[in-house]
Amino acid sequence: MAQPILNKVQGTISDLHIWQGEEDFVMGSGTKTVGGAAAIGAAAAGLAGAAASAAINISDTEDPVEFFTCNLGDKNIFGRFGTISFHNSDNVVMVVEKQEGYFEAYAVCRPEDRKIWMYPHCSQGVQAYWRSNIKKLIFSSLIVSQIFMLIMSVLYLFDDELGIIDFLKIWAYFTPGIIMMLIIIGGWVMLVFSKFSRLSSTIFKALGFKNPDSVDLPKRLKIYLKNSSVSDQEREEYHFYSGWVYRY
Repeated sequence: MAQPILNKVQGTISDLHIWQGEEDFVMGSGTKTVGGAAAIGAAAAGLAGAAASAAINISDTEDPVEFFTCNLGDKNIFGRFGTISFHNSDNVVMVVEKQEGYFEAYAVCRPEDRKIWMYPHCSQGVQAYWRSNIKKLIFSSLIVSQIFMLIMSVLYLFDDELGIIDFLKIWAYFTPGIIMMLIIIGGWVMLVFSKFSRLSSTIFKALGFKNPDSVDLPKRLKIYLKNSSVSDQEREEYHFYSGWVYRY
């Protein structure tokens, strides 16, 4: 994924239009530029259905997202997030890429409550992404190997013909293969999604974060929810189904 040239802009949201759709971010290349331009034109004319078609029909359908267009000062903005809960009159900071006739949003920050909406699948810088997921992969491999040993132990207890030597041989032969298979599959998945960590680092750099590669928004959100008095309603806004909404 070629990294976009991003800039930070600030202003008050106006003329906000939101509609639901789907887009393939993992295997696809994302919405083409013409879709954003057409969507802005249709939304400005009050044609929400046409705006949705302009942004959706040119892309594969995979992740459910909410598309939006708005004005930020004299700038026409187009973008998409997992869910959109910012509003007209909100004072926000946006990370945008200049396109032909409009700006495409990759992140929206609302300083009032330090909430950030990130481009789909983006949440961790490069270092944070690999550090977190390698830990998860190691932990998962250990758990699976222990489950396999438990299954073999049960078979050993109920099978009179299976001796301790046979049990150890089977465990020794199959456990490394199972762990290796998990590492290969997990490594491939991590590699596929690593493009979003590179984009996340680019976004964090544009926002002025210190050490953008080490920024871990899910970890920051977890600490915030643990140490703060948060209402159930606010917790729902950060729930996993809300889609890439965090605190910064």
